Amino acid sequence: MAKKAASKMPEICLPGGMCYRFPPPCCSICCTVFSLFSMAGLFIIYALINNNYTKISGQTLWNHDQIENGKHASMVGAFIYLGVAGLCVFLFLCRKFTAPKHNPEDDE
Repeated sequence: MAKKAASKMPEICLPGGMCYRFPPPCCSICCTVFSLFSMAGLFIIYALINNNYTKISGQTLWNHDQIENGKHASMVGAFIYLGVAGLCVFLFLCRKFTAPKHNPEDDE
């Protein structure tokens, strides 16, 4: 029986392997930008609630528990987005500095 030819595909978790191919750098940058804008929006919501922002006239006012829950939820969400942005920046930098460099001289 003929032996299978060794594939030239890199191992899965070595630099250049499948672990390093996801996400592509453009996806990491995109997710970072969206996460930063979302985090800023949640900080703005926190600031509005903290400065006695109320509902439009004609509706019931928020009670103290609703105000505290809104402030807490907006801060938790903002820090989750901060973590996602940090993870995306980390993945982008790992991808950029550990990906194998293509050398045109190797093709000759």
